[in-house]
Amino acid sequence: MNIDIKNKKILKLNNGIKLLLLPINDTKLVNISVTILLGNNHETIKTYGLTHYIEHLLARFTSLKYKNHSIIAKKLYDLGANSNAYVDNYKTNFYIEGLYKDIECFFDILSNTFKNYHIDKNIMLQEKSAVRNEITNYINNNYYQFYIEINKFLYKKNYKIFDWNEDIKVLKKINIKKIYKFINEKILYNNMIISVTFNKKKLNKTKKLIKKYF
Repeated sequence: MNIDIKNKKILKLNNGIKLLLLPINDTKLVNISVTILLGNNHETIKTYGLTHYIEHLLARFTSLKYKNHSIIAKKLYDLGANSNAYVDNYKTNFYIEGLYKDIECFFDILSNTFKNYHIDKNIMLQEKSAVRNEITNYINNNYYQFYIEINKFLYKKNYKIFDWNEDIKVLKKINIKKIYKFINEKILYNNMIISVTFNKKKLNKTKKLIKKYF
């Protein structure tokens, strides 16, 4: 299952979304990855930790079409699909992978998430707690204090951007209004890259489906 680099396609949709199509010689699987050029290093004093929290919320793939996160979870589970998300200093990534025959379902879920997003209020506190626990575990790591001292030296007045204690402070004040404001301002099509890995025999079909859903 080698990616055929020679046949890769790089496209751009009219709405600004960039596409990277990566054909594989022989597979029944598909991996759809949505990468947004938004990471921890893009945060300001007012948005410490917000990118991490938004990643948790959007990873539930809720939308105006699928308002309840359990609907999405069951749909993906029934199809035997896998999904996850992560954020680093420069980007936030979401992906769904499963059988190619279910690709339209995956595209439908992802396109609605980013075109018609809706936050399920039932998971706001749950995900806030999850983020806080992740941050607390990192802060309690023996390396953390050394990390802070290094950043004080490197960034002087701006070192608090890298202090996860500040993230916890902001996390406590986050409400749904701030969440939607952040999404509207930061989750932009011209900062979005969609990459799809699939069987190269399905190239034309895949291109048509991407244009249909995105």
